[in-house]
Amino acid sequence: MAGFRIASFIIGTSAAGGSIEGDIEAIQLGVAKVVQLAHEAGNSVAWIVTNTLDDITQSAAASALGHSAANALRAGRTVQAGSGVSVRHASQKTIGRGVKGAILTIYPTPETLFELDSLMVENSVVVIPWLATDVREWVNTWGPDNLLEPESITHPLTIADEEVLARVEGITSSLTGVSHPSDKKLVTETFKRLKQQGRRIVPSEIRSYVIRETGWLPGEAEDLTKIAARFATKE
Repeated sequence: MAGFRIASFIIGTSAAGGSIEGDIEAIQLGVAKVVQLAHEAGNSVAWIVTNTLDDITQSAAASALGHSAANALRAGRTVQAGSGVSVRHASQKTIGRGVKGAILTIYPTPETLFELDSLMVENSVVVIPWLATDVREWVNTWGPDNLLEPESITHPLTIADEEVLARVEGITSSLTGVSHPSDKKLVTETFKRLKQQGRRIVPSEIRSYVIRETGWLPGEAEDLTKIAARFATKE
């Protein structure tokens, strides 16, 4: 694995329609996991990320953390969590302001997960999903361990066609993106030839593989995926 992700975890598959007690237990499990990860890595801070700043004080999150702790986090203060680790809070808009290391994200949108995957610092992420559809691309990319269902194994998507894989590896090792017109032309011609050769081009496989294995950021991977989609194999 290339890039900055050390480990990925998920708690359950979907909280929507579940009990408030189950939601509280999931959040408490998530907090315990990121505190453990931070402690094991020798870090003094673990992070909780929500979609908005106010989400940390809502319903299950406030109940799981305690209302005083949730309000302190919402106000930008740290909360002691034991093992020499304190917890801090960020929203989707403030992820880029120092978030790193062990990170729990509660009910993230695809946009929040996109920002977390764009962090250019080492990190381990624990996700508590609200809807399975919100985290589908993230799960396909990272194949996270399920902390509630350890026997459930999720394999990340990879590029099945060996020739397509070789060409994508060549692109990502020689380029840093496809924003430049000459790079875009080169990539377009590469996928055009692969299609002419009858190769199996699956954009979702390419996106997941590029983010996970090459160190390209999600925005760059999606630009590449958009080009590949023009030549995708019809299922």
